Amino acid sequence: MAAACCYRADGTRAELVFGMRAGSYDEDSLIEFVGELHAHLAGKKVTLLWDGLPSHRSRKMKRYLASQRRWLVVERLPAYAPELNPVEKLWANLKGSELANLCAETLDEPIKAAHRGVERVRSDEDLLFAFLRGNRTLALICCQDLLSCTANLVVTHLSETLLSGLRRARAEGALP
Repeated sequence: MAAACCYRADGTRAELVFGMRAGSYDEDSLIEFVGELHAHLAGKKVTLLWDGLPSHRSRKMKRYLASQRRWLVVERLPAYAPELNPVEKLWANLKGSELANLCAETLDEPIKAAHRGVERVRSDEDLLFAFLRGNRTLALICCQDLLSCTANLVVTHLSETLLSGLRRARAEGALP
């Protein structure tokens, strides 16, 4: 599973972008997900903040990201800081609700449960914002309209100090 929590800069909208595939995500599937996210966000400029997953740091991924600079800026979360990642809160929420105590006989059952959970979260914008606000940090991602995209792959969560600096840089035209 891969997810992106997207937040408008003005705090008026949040949305969840979610993908599921058989097997684990690797460089190729993450590159595909980033491409799908770009299409979903209608080509808007994005600042992508994500964690240190090895696939995020690979040579192939770095080359791909460098080729996407016209619309994509990438920043990394600090190492060993899952509490800063709203998507980790999404996973915890799903595990505590739809996936809690699920003793499935087939893979189809947890897949359907995960989809139900994603739809529940998707329909509750306040819950998406709660994932962001839970640790008293603020999000920033520059999608023009949609501002932050967070995930195991697309992660955003910045301290107030960083947020102020990034807002200043954006106002001065240094960020998209």
